[in-house]
Amino acid sequence: MSLHPLVSIVIPSLNQCNFIEETINSVLLQDYRPIELMIIDACSTDKTLTVLHKYDNVPEVKWISEPDMGHADGVNKGFLKAKGEIVAWLNADDVYFSCDVLDSVVTFFTNNPGTDVLYGDVAVISADSTLLRLFLLPPYNKGRMLRQNFISQPAVFMRKRVTEEKLSIEQVGLDYEYWIRLITMGYRFHHLNRILACDRHYPDRVSVTKRSLIEKQIELVKIKLNLPLKAGMIYAIDRSFQAVCRIRGLALLLSWSVWRGKFKTAFPMRIDSYTKLLWRQLTKAIGSNFEI
Repeated sequence: MSLHPLVSIVIPSLNQCNFIEETINSVLLQDYRPIELMIIDACSTDKTLTVLHKYDNVPEVKWISEPDMGHADGVNKGFLKAKGEIVAWLNADDVYFSCDVLDSVVTFFTNNPGTDVLYGDVAVISADSTLLRLFLLPPYNKGRMLRQNFISQPAVFMRKRVTEEKLSIEQVGLDYEYWIRLITMGYRFHHLNRILACDRHYPDRVSVTKRSLIEKQIELVKIKLNLPLKAGMIYAIDRSFQAVCRIRGLALLLSWSVWRGKFKTAFPMRIDSYTKLLWRQLTKAIGSNFEI
């Protein structure tokens, strides 16, 4: 790896004009350079293209708008165009958490040449960028990953050679199928114990509106790959890790006044109420219509 490797961020897009500007800016506000943004738009019919034209004179931003076969096809196009030694895939409604994310990722890859895929922790935010809770992920464990997807896609970074393995064209549960395929091919994963990205959660997002379909697709992926389904004591143990991760997040929030001063956010994060934030972290509930 070169001393200052190019980092490519692929952003698939379809009718996300309400969020995509924050997404793009969360990359441009990174302290690290060089970077390139590959925005692959699927002929949005809202005001997305108006937003994208704002970046026509920003050399780090490259975008196209053309028909595709769906989300995975857009990501695959971006992977093919990406020139960076490190590549990430950030959905058009998600953002990077702080301005030093890419710097920390590049430093880790430079110091750990044996790692192929790096994933970090995530913060969950609302449509208006209110912090809802923290999701601190467990250390990588191959067996646990084969049983249950605990990797959050916005917080994943890969070496370029990994992205040559294209995503399946399946449109539901595609990230889990991708991680499993990479694992079975021998790529080496590692967890970075810090918040790298924000997963934006709101009632109209696909993971909410198509939750049952996603769960079904994941089960089909497991059956197809002959992976263990949700059953038995070992699954109960896996579930306990979620509680541990939630408690770790609660401990981090309890030290909020000290912790927050250590970073600069790469997006306009809002805090509605510190008490509500702690309650959401403890209970997972974030509203009457859906929860995380």
